[in-house]
Amino acid sequence: MNNNFTTLLLSLVNASSFNYTYYRYIYRAISNITTLTFAFRQDPSFWCLDDISVIQYNTSNIRNTSNLIGNGDFEKGALVNYSLCTPSDRNPTGSVYSGCAHAGNYSYYDGSYAPGDYLSQTFATIPQQQYQISFWLQNMGSAPNFINVTVIANVMSSQSTTTQQPRISSEKTFWKAFFN
Repeated sequence: MNNNFTTLLLSLVNASSFNYTYYRYIYRAISNITTLTFAFRQDPSFWCLDDISVIQYNTSNIRNTSNLIGNGDFEKGALVNYSLCTPSDRNPTGSVYSGCAHAGNYSYYDGSYAPGDYLSQTFATIPQQQYQISFWLQNMGSAPNFINVTVIANVMSSQSTTTQQPRISSEKTFWKAFFN
């Protein structure tokens, strides 16, 4: 049996437009499988997201600087390593785009209407290890909009002997309940 535990890192609702802003969080893992998810809605305009990074971190400032997020800078020009979904029957509107990169040539670009798009990536973590999660975010428009950034830990019960990745369908159900 598995249980998903969600930590909200950032929630902006009906934010005014702003230029690229750096966000940084320290997260202590509680499982060996973790999913970082960005939930977007931006009806009149677009969000731009770039340079996502998750690295091991500890208080003695000795860090493993290997980024656990594949294609965190979107420089592959496609959503390689990511899952993109929407809890509705419509197709997601988010994509990799060259028009609003923070650094390099590409970023993630999303102008989804309600109920929103959900961009996520799952990666291996070590329980009780601290991780620095960071990214650059730009809001190109006004209300109505939102972005929620969450970390979802997939914790296996003591009766389980195998580890399973969270399924996209369970994430869709969570986000649909969370935002409706």
